[in-house]
Amino acid sequence: MIMIIGFKYRRLKSSSLQSLERGRLTEVDFFNGYIVKNAMKYSVDVPVNLTVTNMIHEIEMKKRSVSVSNFNDPVFCRFY
Repeated sequence: MIMIIGFKYRRLKSSSLQSLERGRLTEVDFFNGYIVKNAMKYSVDVPVNLTVTNMIHEIEMKKRSVSVSNFNDPVFCRFY
């Protein structure tokens, strides 16, 4: 069942990815940015959220491209 659903929706893109591809700003500050802001407030370490937020801002400013290679950042190494 999961494979059927995955196959059916394989071409869907998130609204954030669509915004990045169109050169528009995303909602990153409302999602990951919110988490980062509150984590700093309570001295909680959230390295992945912080990295994702910074990467998205770099993409929005055209300092980084939308690419799978962005996941080569050391902060993601523990996940693969």
